[in-house]
Amino acid sequence: MTAMAQPRKQGRILGWIERTGNKLPDPVFLFLYLIAAIVAVSVVAAMLGWSAVHPTEVDPDSGAKTVIAATSLLSPDNIQNYG
Repeated sequence: MTAMAQPRKQGRILGWIERTGNKLPDPVFLFLYLIAAIVAVSVVAAMLGWSAVHPTEVDPDSGAKTVIAATSLLSPDNIQNYG
């Protein structure tokens, strides 16, 4: 009896995965949405002045770990460098 119940349950799970996957947009649009989200986060991080400590890089003058400030991907310097 349990041998019949397992394939039935697997079929329901696989059916749910298929239905959920069919609701997702085209992969191209998923990548575009993710790119837009990353750009938005970079702009917000730069506006709020976020920074992070580099895990391995050390400042040779002071011996302290290097602090990296967030920069916007839409800043003129970034657009000029990567545009």
